Amino acid sequence: MQLGKAAAPSGHGTLAVRIESCAARAVVRAEQVGEDTVHAIRHAKRELVERSAVEVVFVELPLNHPATPQVAEELENEGFALSGVAPHFAAGGDLLRLVYLVEPLEREPIKIFEPFADTLVNYALAEQARVQDAL
Repeated sequence: MQLGKAAAPSGHGTLAVRIESCAARAVVRAEQVGEDTVHAIRHAKRELVERSAVEVVFVELPLNHPATPQVAEELENEGFALSGVAPHFAAGGDLLRLVYLVEPLEREPIKIFEPFADTLVNYALAEQARVQDAL
């Protein structure tokens, strides 16, 4: 794996939004990261939660884009938390997945069978709590 150098977003970004109304969730994928990406995702989240009654909004950012670290950090200020990495989920490679939850998850009802999965769930819940505490 080769890590690139981070850079500020430039130009115009594009998003693709998929709503799964039966699951009350949506996925916002940044197909092109640009200067307006954070604003566009913030606007999409607000519309999805307020008008479409979505309870979970996933954001997918291309890991190969140099502006992804900055965009992800700014989205944390909007209540998004790290959800994971989706390997080879896009034509350009891997995706960073962030999640915004209208209501925070509770640890108790989550059942885990593998010890490593338990570690991942605890990490994800801690990230969500950290991001919510910072708001």
